[in-house]
Amino acid sequence: MTKKKITLELSNNEYLNLLKIISIGEFAMQGHKASTDDTIYKMLSSIYKHAKEFNCEDLVDGPFLIDDSYEVDVEYMARLIDETFDIEDGSEDEDMRFMLKSSE
Repeated sequence: MTKKKITLELSNNEYLNLLKIISIGEFAMQGHKASTDDTIYKMLSSIYKHAKEFNCEDLVDGPFLIDDSYEVDVEYMARLIDETFDIEDGSEDEDMRFMLKSSE
């Protein structure tokens, strides 16, 4: 597959919104399980690595020594999940269920 280059010009606020969107998407896609798709992890890392340029460095961890990758900060992800989803706590035997919070 041939890769194509795109260029995005983003304000700090637009980057923050992009960071939120892809972080929530990562949570929705991956949930509590580790990704087995290295290409998705690398793509996300390539976006997260620009956090410092947009004054969002406190929301992203990295670069990591092993592979120079980046990921969303765990505390930031927890806040995003809490702001975005209604999560029902069930017993350990039940699956965790969540619904998008209403935008009312």
